[in-house]
Amino acid sequence: MKRIIYLLLFCFVFCLTGCNSKEEAMAIITEVPCETVGISFSLNGLWMIQDEAMANSNVEEGQTVFLSTYKEETGSAINVICDDLTKTEGATLVRLEDYIADIQEQLKISSEYSYACSEVTKESLYGQEYQTFSATVSNLGGEQKYYIRRKDDTIIILLFSVFGEDQLNEILALGKEM
Repeated sequence: MKRIIYLLLFCFVFCLTGCNSKEEAMAIITEVPCETVGISFSLNGLWMIQDEAMANSNVEEGQTVFLSTYKEETGSAINVICDDLTKTEGATLVRLEDYIADIQEQLKISSEYSYACSEVTKESLYGQEYQTFSATVSNLGGEQKYYIRRKDDTIIILLFSVFGEDQLNEILALGKEM
C-alpha cells in the first residue's frame, strides 16, 4: 500500500520533454485505451505518455499502471492504476473504505508535500460509480482528484492532478467509457 502512495507521488512530479510547438502538439491526437478498466482517453500531443515499463517500475507485485501521462506545460497528470489484491496476503479482506482511508493518511503524513484531503463522496464517472476525494497540495498550488472503486479483488484508481490554467472538468472530458 505504501508503495502505491510512492508511485502516486512519483507520477505526480514526473516530467519528460515536449513537442516542437504547441500548435503541432495540439494537432496530434492519440487514443489510449485502458481496456482492463473499460476507459479510453483521447490525448493531444501536449500530454506526454510515460513508457509502460517505466510506469510500472516502481510498483509492488499486483499493482499495474495502465496509463501515466502528464502535460509538460502545466504539470497536470492522469494516472490509471489497478491494485490486484489477490497478490498480497490478506488484502482481499480489505474494505474499500479502509483502503481509501490508508491513502488519505499516507498523503497527510507526506514529508514532501502538504496535503489536505476532502471528505469521501460518491460520483459517477465513465459509466461507473466511484468513491472520490480531493487532495489539495497547498505548497504547489494544485489539486489531485482520486476516483477509486473496487471490481472483485481489484482496486481501480483514477488519479487526476490539476495545475496551472487546466481545469478538472476539461481533463475529465478527455476520457470516455469503452
